[in-house]
Amino acid sequence: MNRRGFLAGVAAVGLLTACGRTDSPAAGSGGAWSFTDDRDRKVSLGQRPTRIVAQVSAAAALWDLGVHPVGVFGPQKLKDGSNDPQVGVVDLSKVGSVGAEYGEFSMEKLAALRPDLLVSGMYKPPDLWYVTDDVKTKVEALVPTLGISQRSRNVLQVIERFNELGKSLGAQQSVIDAAKADFDKASDELRQALAAKPGLRVLAVSAKAENFYVGMPSDQPDLSYYKTLGMDVGGATGDGVTYFEALSWENTTKYPADLVLYDDRTQAGGLAELRTHPTWNSLPAVQAGQVAPWRSETPFSYARFAPVLRELAAAVGKARKL
Repeated sequence: MNRRGFLAGVAAVGLLTACGRTDSPAAGSGGAWSFTDDRDRKVSLGQRPTRIVAQVSAAAALWDLGVHPVGVFGPQKLKDGSNDPQVGVVDLSKVGSVGAEYGEFSMEKLAALRPDLLVSGMYKPPDLWYVTDDVKTKVEALVPTLGISQRSRNVLQVIERFNELGKSLGAQQSVIDAAKADFDKASDELRQALAAKPGLRVLAVSAKAENFYVGMPSDQPDLSYYKTLGMDVGGATGDGVTYFEALSWENTTKYPADLVLYDDRTQAGGLAELRTHPTWNSLPAVQAGQVAPWRSETPFSYARFAPVLRELAAAVGKARKL
């Protein structure tokens, strides 16, 4: 199962409102450790955990902070052997794999890693992404679990939560500050590009043979953040729709757009899939060549998002209102 397939079918659920908090200081490796996650569950251990297993996106966020998990689960390699974008710059030769495909979570491999903490993001709290119902109880019996919510938060808010967790696990503030400085510069570049193109309409889309999917800005952390920078992002605003609005191919013009961002994930088919549909090729933005990748599964760290922001700023700079 891919993320769009999972999220497109998610019923509207109430977001857990607990903000979560770090309950123990980051300094030093001795002494008790605790952290309250976004399910409002407090994990308390006798000492700071060092053997962490994490879903690949969470692992990537922690890795950029200098916190290196011993194991990962979720997509790891592309067909050419390079890292899947979701796993960032994690050195996969130095971590164990608990499973790469959705539904292939190996309890035996997890146990062999002797974990003292498991970390995952959550698209539908309180469910941990890639920890499926058939293994959930077994996982929680083996290792304490911690979830970071990615729903109805923007990129900056999710990054800050991973930073809180990272600092509690030993990440250095100087590393965070340096990465944030570059992220802030990249954000300013996108803000300025958008300010120079008033009224530019942007749409983020994905596709399958039967449907044309439009990303819902309020649920997508990246789109939500781009809106704070001044981007006019089209899409549904609620009324039972979560993450994506599924449209028939006959309704691809429901949200007029001057710049279209296409889902660049391997399983989404990308431009190759979209170009097989005549209605896609007839969209004004497509005919004008005003399309750019939608990096929808970029790990939540300042370091991973800075180049994405710059790429988007360049696309905005080249686009014109149609």
